[in-house]
Amino acid sequence: MPASERQHVLLLVDDDPDFRRGMLRLFRHFGEPLGLTVLEAAGGEEALQMLAAQHVDCVLLDYMMPGGSGIQWLQKIRALNERVPVIMISGEGDQSIATDVRRRGATDYLLKTAISPESLMRAIAGALKLDPDSLL
Repeated sequence: MPASERQHVLLLVDDDPDFRRGMLRLFRHFGEPLGLTVLEAAGGEEALQMLAAQHVDCVLLDYMMPGGSGIQWLQKIRALNERVPVIMISGEGDQSIATDVRRRGATDYLLKTAISPESLMRAIAGALKLDPDSLL
């Protein structure tokens, strides 16, 4: 079955409801036709519960959230599921943060201000080990 025909479940974890709403709109437009289903969690605890209860192919994780940093939640996600790819997203950052989160197990790091449909789909394709053109 071609990658674009397989359902992929993404978990978007961000405490900002406006950002989640915008991302869900983007995924409805670009992701649903490609077989991407998006679940959302407003925080790390909710994300851990969802990961424990159902299959998730990729996590989009905010770097700064109440109740712990993205690094702390990344470590907890890794303890629960060491194989699920995690793409860290942040409103601020620099190369040292990107290097640090990758060293700690994140698959990729994206700045919220620089996210485009193309960059997001390429990051997801890379995390899922798919041909990027299958998601674009």
